[in-house]
Amino acid sequence: MPIVPKDIVYHLRKGETRILSERPLIIIEKIDDLPQLKNPVFLEGLPGIGYVGYTTTSYIVESLNPKLFLKIYLDILPPQVAIKESGLVELMNYRFYYYQGKERDFIFMLGEAQPNDSKDQYLATRIVLEFLKDMGVTDIITVGGYGKGAQPEEPKVYGATTHQELVDDFSKYGVIFSSSEPEGGIIGMTGLFLGIGKLMGFRGICLMGETSGMFKDPKAARSIVKILNEHFKLNLNMDKLNKMVEDFERFISVVSQVSKASEKPTTGQKELEERFRYIR
Repeated sequence: MPIVPKDIVYHLRKGETRILSERPLIIIEKIDDLPQLKNPVFLEGLPGIGYVGYTTTSYIVESLNPKLFLKIYLDILPPQVAIKESGLVELMNYRFYYYQGKERDFIFMLGEAQPNDSKDQYLATRIVLEFLKDMGVTDIITVGGYGKGAQPEEPKVYGATTHQELVDDFSKYGVIFSSSEPEGGIIGMTGLFLGIGKLMGFRGICLMGETSGMFKDPKAARSIVKILNEHFKLNLNMDKLNKMVEDFERFISVVSQVSKASEKPTTGQKELEERFRYIR
């Protein structure tokens, strides 16, 4: 049985908040009316390795300035509030935006957390997918980081998908599809959107930017943004993201220099090593 009532997003009045379920607790807040969308694509942005997924989607949202129309509150998210401007608080939630493009429309989702429990991740994914089904979404794009340990000079983008035609569509942008990478598969809601989504009739692809995973990595995010920008003809201004990458590269350079300096023996250490080499 569906958890989300059919056409609930369209039936709610603008500004209305309603409890859809007590167990699990699902609260929906309709910020604005949703127009009939044209073959909409869904793009999610959740925190993960290198914060690549959230950085990618939040940058696109900031650049396109889509319309915020829906917030979903779930009691399976971490029990906390975020502190906004002027000390105002907001319960943890998932925010949904719509954007009407030239060829296709989009629904973007941003959130600061995923449920901690694996069963709850399945549940949250199903709830979101039911909302998307209700709004006419057919294609899903998830984004994340692929932690490789070392910081790559030019991050590669790896892909995994539900349908062969999407392999063909995205391979031309240099996306690497491999049965062995990422090793261990795609964990969390980023992977579940594809797995559960396929069973529910969605097409889906996950794009993963190569990253060390140790820092918030706009460079890996930029690799994915470039692909989405070209594929969907979004005409994004990349200046701010390029500036974020420049700052990140300077930061990595400083971290590397400090790391090397800490590993370099002092003059006294060198003398001791030479004098007592024989005891090794």
